[in-house]
Amino acid sequence: MHKKGGFTLIEMMIAIAIFAILAAIATPNAITWYRNAQFNSAVREVKTKIEGVRMFAVKNNSQAEVTFPAPGGSNNSFQTDKWNRGTNTHQIQTHNLQTGITVSYDNNPLQYNSRGMAANIGTITIQNNAGLCREIEISRVGSSRIERCP
Repeated sequence: MHKKGGFTLIEMMIAIAIFAILAAIATPNAITWYRNAQFNSAVREVKTKIEGVRMFAVKNNSQAEVTFPAPGGSNNSFQTDKWNRGTNTHQIQTHNLQTGITVSYDNNPLQYNSRGMAANIGTITIQNNAGLCREIEISRVGSSRIERCP
């Protein structure tokens, strides 16, 4: 007698059960990874924007500042103000982060002079509603670095 190729119903049910168990194990980890990736992206976005403001001030021999909501606020946006000394105009932009992410600065506003130095040093705190927190430390020379919250 010649046996036909293929899977039996039992073999298919076992394969589906194994796949379901693996999916149940992997799903929470995938969701956590995705939230962490979104949060880290928001932190890098804030750091990139403030570095861009600093570079604008140096390149244009001008001043620039970044304004954040008050500490403890629930706002997910911040504002950049680039002053063009030659035309005496301000380029003001509002930057929004994803919903559930808050940003604040303990020494508002963050101001850069024409040499790229920060007029007021401080800490930018970025948090999300899942408990993740990062700080961007601003030094007197204007450089910034990302740290974990204490």
